[in-house]
Amino acid sequence: MKKVTCGFVIITLVLSLLIFHENAYASKVNELSSIKTTPLYVVLLMDASGSMKKTDPEGFRILASQAIISLLSSEDRIAIVEFGADAKIISDWKVASERSSIFNLLNQIGNDGSFTDFRAGMETAMQLLKKAPPESDKVIFLLSDGVLDPNPYSERYAPYNIQYRLAIQGKNKSDVRKINETYKNSLSPVAKRMIETNMLPVLKKDGVEVYCVGFSADADKEFLNYLADESSKIKTESHYFYANRAVDLMETFVGLLHFWKNKIVLKSEQGNIAIGSRANIAMDAYLKDISFIALTENPADFYVRIEGGSKAESILEGTHPNLKVATITGNAPHGTWNYGFNNGAGPYRLLVVGKSTLDMIISGIKEKYSYGEPVKANAVIQIDKKDARPYLNRNPRVVAEITTGNSKEGPFDLQEEKEAFLLEHVIKTPGKARIKFTLLAKDKDNNDLLPRPSKEFVTEILPRFYVEPQNITFGDLSQGKQKEKLVKIHSGLDETVKISVNSNIRNASRCGDIKEKLPFLKADDFEIQSGQSLERSLSLTVPKDGCWGDFEGEILFTADKGQRATIAFRVHVPSIWEKLTWFAIAMMFILAIILFLLAIFWGYLKSPVGVLRPVNYPPGTPLLNDIKLSALKRGIWNGFLHWKKNVITIGPAGADLKLAGLPKTMTAELIFHRFGGDYIKNSSPAESGHILMVCNPDVEIDIERRSGSSYQLCHGLNIKISDYEFIFEHIK
Repeated sequence: MKKVTCGFVIITLVLSLLIFHENAYASKVNELSSIKTTPLYVVLLMDASGSMKKTDPEGFRILASQAIISLLSSEDRIAIVEFGADAKIISDWKVASERSSIFNLLNQIGNDGSFTDFRAGMETAMQLLKKAPPESDKVIFLLSDGVLDPNPYSERYAPYNIQYRLAIQGKNKSDVRKINETYKNSLSPVAKRMIETNMLPVLKKDGVEVYCVGFSADADKEFLNYLADESSKIKTESHYFYANRAVDLMETFVGLLHFWKNKIVLKSEQGNIAIGSRANIAMDAYLKDISFIALTENPADFYVRIEGGSKAESILEGTHPNLKVATITGNAPHGTWNYGFNNGAGPYRLLVVGKSTLDMIISGIKEKYSYGEPVKANAVIQIDKKDARPYLNRNPRVVAEITTGNSKEGPFDLQEEKEAFLLEHVIKTPGKARIKFTLLAKDKDNNDLLPRPSKEFVTEILPRFYVEPQNITFGDLSQGKQKEKLVKIHSGLDETVKISVNSNIRNASRCGDIKEKLPFLKADDFEIQSGQSLERSLSLTVPKDGCWGDFEGEILFTADKGQRATIAFRVHVPSIWEKLTWFAIAMMFILAIILFLLAIFWGYLKSPVGVLRPVNYPPGTPLLNDIKLSALKRGIWNGFLHWKKNVITIGPAGADLKLAGLPKTMTAELIFHRFGGDYIKNSSPAESGHILMVCNPDVEIDIERRSGSSYQLCHGLNIKISDYEFIFEHIK
């Protein structure tokens, strides 16, 4: 009996030590995971077009923004930009912990914009992100409920903006609406080209990722998806999300934190408020930074507290009355937590969000799979970069759910192997497929852990007959020119088929209804065998008298058995205005320099001032009175524009001051400068030997000035030019 008792005590001690070790290890991992994080710089780029009054009348996008800002840390930064016809910075960079200030600024986001110009918003967001440190995670978060609708008034779309202004002159509102619709279709290819060629390369270079959320049936899903995919660093991560209703935005927004801050949605529920009822949730030892987010239709009093505790967790101040955020303090909120409403009525939505030190690492997913090729992935469960399974109860599960179009497959279990869980599944529907994994496990005490969802991944299942790439940009192509691009055609069909290649223009900024003026692809026919891959060169031509502008089209590959594949393409035909732009800029720059130098030169030249008082003059010559020098330069040309406007010439003929008694070859000049002084110069030919005499009243010595030499003018200077003698007085 003593042996049994002793054995029981030993087993109890061992189990206690094991449990203590597990909890201590979980706590240690929580501490290690908080040592170093990367600051997040995110621009909230919000659609402020007039359609928001209809799609989000309650302002759920503002509440959802408040929710995610509430979960960011003091090292993170937020900027807010709204866009409609133009972009407006609501807030430059602010520390995310300045929540009250940011919440107030969010309320300034409007909903009365005339257009939905993504391009304007993106340009402004990129300018803000230039201020972000290189080592930070940089994100543009774009929300829109509509299609790209460029602002036709904007000078960025010249010369279309001039055409638009002329088109709406004198038109009534009904006609203007029709013109707006026409210009929306015309300018969309222009704006998309600007984004694709001018912005996306810069975003990729600077490491900026664009996350897009579209909501409402009118959202430009295709283009928003393109923006998100092109800027994503990991091509198999899905950075485009869709919310069918405005009320769904909160869960969509908060879900983005999984990508930005590794915070996962642990629980999501909705229902009607029942005062006095209490719900609970068990937090395991591998969770930290837990937040409860409650969104209600009407103001309500929400609480969260540890089971058995008397004090509720504090509710974040400054949020909208219908939004309550409670954050559990401390590294390891291990235990059961109660939550509910003390008052209020109506429906509610609840999200529980937190970080998990129990990581699920997904790898092996490819960007594309051939039709019939199994999709393969590995899921590894880790704690502090070590296999987590020894710290869990036996038989943890990883399940996958796959969404293609409007259909879902799963959830189904991944097969557990020695080092990982393996997915191998054939997706039978061609197109984009979204895959999400969830870890289901128990701790050593056989308690259920909260499910751990993964990020959402995306891949593409190629059809049996397809072409690559799916998008081609021909860039700039002038009239009468052609450009070639290589494409690859793949056939998984059961037999040899004949392929015909044609093209059509879907969107044109100009001449959309004049087919003979549009870019076209040279028709082609060829055969492809079963299982074969062929490379073909496609040649796009712009007619000699073709229209300039931006054009979007598709290249059609049609098999004689009915199968089809398409490639979307874009081309820009520069206008004369654009061709001259760089030349004009260069010429304007040169002209500006010339004008600047001329301005300096003209500013340096001073109009003549002073008076020459005659003292002596040759016998038999006309009597001279005082000569006011400024009066000798008359007229706009001589007085202001002439390059010698500052010079008074003196000579026997053809001079500003004619002195008939001078020798025929003797001349002199009075030269005036704004800086550096005024001078008299002997400008007679060197071979003439003429001498000009001056006498400074302060020195009283006659000084000879031979041809080409000068002397500074001063008040009272005595000047002798041959038999003429003057006194210069410096008066105006």
